[in-house]
Amino acid sequence: MRLLAPLILGSGMASAAAAGLQIAAPSAEAVARAVRASETTHNFALQQTLDAAAVAQWQAHRGVGAQPFEIFAPGAVGLSLYFDRYALPDGAQLTVRNPSGTVVQGPYTNRQGRKDRLWTGLIPGERALVFLQLPSPDADFKLNLAKVAYGFANPRTTAKRGSCNIDAACAQGNDWRDQIDSSVLLQYSSGAFLASCSGTLLNNRRNDLTPYLLTADHCLINSGNDDSVVVYWQFQTATCNGDDSGAPDPGMSQSGTEFLADGFRSSPTPHPDFTLLIIGSISQPDVPPAAFRPFWSGWDSRPDAVASSGVGIHHPTGDEKSISVFDSPVSASLVDIGTTSADNVLAWQVHWSQGTTEQGSSGSGLWNQERRLVGQLAGGGASCAAQQEPDYYGRLHESWEWEASPGRQLRIWLDPDCAGELTLDGIAASGRDPSFVRAGAASAVRQADSVCAPTGGGNGGGNGGEPPPSGSGGGSGAPFWLLGFGLLKRWRYRALRD
Repeated sequence: MRLLAPLILGSGMASAAAAGLQIAAPSAEAVARAVRASETTHNFALQQTLDAAAVAQWQAHRGVGAQPFEIFAPGAVGLSLYFDRYALPDGAQLTVRNPSGTVVQGPYTNRQGRKDRLWTGLIPGERALVFLQLPSPDADFKLNLAKVAYGFANPRTTAKRGSCNIDAACAQGNDWRDQIDSSVLLQYSSGAFLASCSGTLLNNRRNDLTPYLLTADHCLINSGNDDSVVVYWQFQTATCNGDDSGAPDPGMSQSGTEFLADGFRSSPTPHPDFTLLIIGSISQPDVPPAAFRPFWSGWDSRPDAVASSGVGIHHPTGDEKSISVFDSPVSASLVDIGTTSADNVLAWQVHWSQGTTEQGSSGSGLWNQERRLVGQLAGGGASCAAQQEPDYYGRLHESWEWEASPGRQLRIWLDPDCAGELTLDGIAASGRDPSFVRAGAASAVRQADSVCAPTGGGNGGGNGGEPPPSGSGGGSGAPFWLLGFGLLKRWRYRALRD
């Protein structure tokens, strides 16, 4: 069972119970609608809004004291909590766990809330216990539980990822352990869904551990929902072809990001389909702890550096981390991913020699033979049933100086001092003090009126770039999967020019 599939918003209400809250199961009709919608979305849960009585029950207790506040949803396969008012004093800690204590989220502190809101990760099962520890009985705080996501077993979406996917723990990943450690699973609210995509932790030229995350613009993470992002680390099998862990560990997660820049997918010109986030916020970056084994990936933004071989690392259908291998050169392509008339992506076309990608892999990284990231996944036709079909990755060098604004490029964030060099190796947190972070993001914002002079790393100006070099183009008319946030729509892709 994959607990990180999108959650479809429902109109059900949660009611107060004698002990804590009892969340009513969604109606058979509501579940049937969600299952039918799985032709185009990857649904497994309905979100329940607390009614007035349930809110009053919550406000009367809120998990303060020795006894937890229990949320019980009979028959649920998983629960996720949304606090629409979240402000804790220094020294306060919020913890959410299952009854046995084997799955624990938190402790959340005043650092985790973004925009005074908090989405938690998913607790497997039908019960969740909420604990709030305050520094003093009269401490002032805000903590309002607004919604509970009720997970149900969807027969269309409980199948695991395709059998041709390769566990990151397998031998194919032996030369890529650092890059594997930089790859993360993202859970977030997107319109009517709780959704998942993949992402990558990126280094910047200061080597200061600022926690930048690169993903795809079509994942639809923006300034309206960036606070809902939950970042999961090390969600992978322990051994090659090992037992599936079932769900990511909430104890290996961080909650809340800030949107920094994107490729502006509604632009009338071709775009590189990128989004850059920072874990935490510009003013208060949340550096992943060393226990998460984070690696800040290096990158290559040279326009003429065509990868001859490499890998993609991703979370297919929100499952455990996988690795895909290519051993023939990528080619530049302008591909219509078909979601709107403007969705023409400046992409690297990749043919896999081993593995594939799936929905949920969107936004994951593509690394060249020098172990530097060169793009993020936009979509493609590859699958276990069609491994010969290509996938397409937005080109990093096009994202580098996409437009002059800091919100439309990567360079001002990854090269905040305008060094002008177009390649950078990755770094690990080992031996480094997280307080070393100097908030390169904030520095980049301060430079908004004097952005770096163009380096040629990208084409800039949002003009769609120069025609890509000759290549195989792509596009056989095979089904195109928009890889992300649970969308399973079969778009038709086509190469617009070679």
